[in-house]
Amino acid sequence: VSSAGGVAIPAGSLIAVLLLRQTTPSHSDVFPFVWPLSAHLAVVVPPGGCAVSARDVTVTLPDYPGSVPIPLTVYCAKSQNLGYYLSGTTADAGNSIFTNTASFSPAQGVG
Repeated sequence: VSSAGGVAIPAGSLIAVLLLRQTTPSHSDVFPFVWPLSAHLAVVVPPGGCAVSARDVTVTLPDYPGSVPIPLTVYCAKSQNLGYYLSGTTADAGNSIFTNTASFSPAQGVG
């Protein structure tokens, strides 16, 4: 996703040229055709996308009360509502409580 925006292809711009040929059933005559294709309308890229440094980040959390930076940056050209999700082994059927694998003083019911 790009944060760029604006007109990418102006109306009337040549975007491709097809070179075709037709032959008679006996292949004795060849008729070449040149078919230019142009944009009838402008192609506009809407502004406001976001650029992210990574789309799948794995972070191993340290023992409590430690902290660890998450190697992720997000740049948006304008204000956006962002969504994210966490994944990992959970301890309940509703997948709302993550299993604590801490080796020292593990907390209970983290979720």
